[in-house]
Amino acid sequence: MEKINKYFLVLGGFLGFILTFIVSFSVDNDIVTVVRNSTIGCIVGAVLTRFLEMIFWSAVRSSSARKQQDQKTFEEVEAKPAAKPEKPSAKK
Repeated sequence: MEKINKYFLVLGGFLGFILTFIVSFSVDNDIVTVVRNSTIGCIVGAVLTRFLEMIFWSAVRSSSARKQQDQKTFEEVEAKPAAKPEKPSAKK
């Protein structure tokens, strides 16, 4: 799991760098400004990706826990013996 987290972080940083580089370069900034902006974009992209990844894994864990709880509840209900209906007494 830790390796996957590392790759998400690297991918987010790379995408942030590339996206910021293209946008900054297309508005005719000088190369020093482009690289500075891209570096900031790299850091922001990595942090944002890490944040979104944490939200995603939290939702997966929550869903898994809820599914396990539902399964446990279902098994408890199935294990209970069915209540026999009482026969009405015939009083005259």
